[in-house]
Amino acid sequence: MQEVIYLSDRKLSQFLPGLRSAWPRQRVSVSTPFGGVEVDPSPGPASDLWGRHLLRVVRRVEESARWYTEAGVRPGQWIAFEAPLNYFVLDGADPTMVFFADAPEPDRPVRLLLHGSVDHLIAGPPARVTDETRQSGTLVRNLLGSDASAPGALLAALSDDLGTGPDGRRPSLVTALHALLARIDAQTHPETAATMRGYARVTTGFPATKLPGLLVASPLYVEYTDA
Repeated sequence: MQEVIYLSDRKLSQFLPGLRSAWPRQRVSVSTPFGGVEVDPSPGPASDLWGRHLLRVVRRVEESARWYTEAGVRPGQWIAFEAPLNYFVLDGADPTMVFFADAPEPDRPVRLLLHGSVDHLIAGPPARVTDETRQSGTLVRNLLGSDASAPGALLAALSDDLGTGPDGRRPSLVTALHALLARIDAQTHPETAATMRGYARVTTGFPATKLPGLLVASPLYVEYTDA
């Protein structure tokens, strides 16, 4: 059984409205393509229904989930992922938001950035990444909206705080996101990235050009692996 770091009951409730935060007292075990998952839930009302619902959701998601490095993954689709990730809160962004970012590697074709809510963390509190530039926090809020784990369409392309280039044009969305990842990379360390895996719903994605491909998604759950 693997240790779950993050589990979004908000996404579970999207499959069955009204079933929110009904954590069972007993440990929940779920079989996934990655192996067994066990969750020690927070204290709350016992609910066998919740455990059965979680199992149904995971089985439904795994039927349609694509591997995150596949070409042509689109917003709204489910992905399966496994990668070395750091998780953290970004200074200047909404304090309820938690991020998971992969460690850069030359041979990795796609960079992965996950965004969610700290309320859905099962593991300990995340590290805090300090960015001395103002634009990161505003950019994140504008890109992802006020709901930290919302997987829907982007609410705005870019923040005015990013400014304009010499030609009077603002950077593209993918350029801004790669710049955000570069600032995150400067404040995190590959040595602290743990191998994690799970499922997430795609927020947006961009194919590789001169830079690696980039996928932004909101997780259903994230777990540590034994690797």
